[in-house]
Amino acid sequence: HLVEVALQIMFYATPIIYMPDMLEEKATVFGNAAVWLINANPLGAFVLLLRQPLQDATFPSGETFLIASILTALTAGCATLALSRLERRLIFHL
Repeated sequence: HLVEVALQIMFYATPIIYMPDMLEEKATVFGNAAVWLINANPLGAFVLLLRQPLQDATFPSGETFLIASILTALTAGCATLALSRLERRLIFHL
């Protein structure tokens, strides 16, 4: 149940419908915690990789590519580790 709640929070914290600049302008209303949550969201880098070329007609920065690459490598590493440890028991849960 906690995973569902965490995923829902990440969904609303990902700047898909709104621009992150909109929240930074209203930081006095929402507080700095909301701005921190938007900046710390790991899905934000992937959204920027798609948004900048499509909406702003600019190439994403190297920092955005680096963050997305590191997150992809970490996720793949964690998935490989989990699969290697749980491989024998996984078949019983499918």
